[in-house]
Parts: sequence; C-alpha cells; structure tokens
Amino acid sequence: MIEAKIAQRVLSDLPAVEALGDQVPYNCPDCGGVLWQMAEGKLLRYRCHTGHAFTSSVLLAEQTVKIEETLWVALRMFEERQNLLVTMSKNDNKETSLSISQRAKDAQVHIERIRAMLKATDKGSSASK
Repeated sequence: MIEAKIAQRVLSDLPAVEALGDQVPYNCPDCGGVLWQMAEGKLLRYRCHTGHAFTSSVLLAEQTVKIEETLWVALRMFEERQNLLVTMSKNDNKETSLSISQRAKDAQVHIERIRAMLKATDKGSSASK
C-alpha cells in the first residue's frame, strides 16, 4: 500500500503521493508541506509527502493550535518592542522621543488586538470542551 510506505518513509516521491488523491491549498501543520486530500466515503483525510496524516477535524484542530502559538509569539514580540521603544524614548532627544513614544502607543494597539484574539480563542476552546 502506497500510503503505508509513505508513512514508514520508505516512499516519499511526488508521483506516489499524487496517486493518493488531489493536492489541496492547505499546508501540513507539522512540516509546512503541501497536503493531498484523500476521500474514503464521507471521511476526508489529508497527507503530506513526508508522511504526516490528518482527518479533517484533526487538521482543523492542529491549525488552531498553530494559530494560537503564533499569536502568543506575536504578543511577546510586540510587548518586547513596546518596552524597547519606551526605554529608547527616555534616552533620546525630545523630538525623536515623541516619534518613538507614538510607535510605542501603536504597539499597544496591536497588543490589545492580539490579546482580544487570544481571549476569543480561549472562549472558543472552553466552549467546545
């Protein structure tokens, strides 16, 4: 079976994977590779050429996890940026300091938006449990 060989990493060439199903515009949440959709009755499954495999519901859950991880990284980076800008504004001349202070305020807007998205994600997660 082609799929078993791909899963065992014995076979990972493109023609073999294309024989499984149709390429779809989704990426593998584990490796970022292209996914192929395989239909078995009403069950949709997805597999990348390196062997990662997902059902539709698992793929959706993995995408959600990756989005949340990305939002946490973005939040941390914006908070660090804001802290650096505040520090810089204290050490620069008045004219430059105003520009830097405005950039710090802009960062705060992004921080609040990302926090709101994370809170919405938390509510969605707890509602589905």
